[in-house]
Amino acid sequence: AEVFLLSSGRDLVLAIFPVYGQGYQSTIKAYVALEGDLSTIAGFTVTEQGETPGLGAKITESAWLAKWPGKTLVDETGALKIAVVRGQAKATYEVDGITGATRTGNGVSAIMQFWFGPNGYGPVLDALKAGDL
Repeated sequence: AEVFLLSSGRDLVLAIFPVYGQGYQSTIKAYVALEGDLSTIAGFTVTEQGETPGLGAKITESAWLAKWPGKTLVDETGALKIAVVRGQAKATYEVDGITGATRTGNGVSAIMQFWFGPNGYGPVLDALKAGDL
């Protein structure tokens, strides 16, 4: 997948990663923007989905997308934890779920876990943090 990097001099400012995976009724395609620390989410946007109108399809609404900036991919130990949770988020790596759209939220969580884990962009993130790319 093509990753987009924005630098200022030698400093990485923003990295944008395309992600996709199975939601409840459809494939969800999105972009995740990470700040230069490669752990803090700068933005999340859904570009394609076919989830249930009025429920899972709320993942495209600005109010829900606005919950993502400032969230972290990892917990304080560095373990990948980002997830959409039922109810209210209690940690920096949790995003409020959408009432009635648990399966869509689970799909988004699985997408994030896969793509930012060891079989997705994990090695790319490690190389960027080490300055190898």
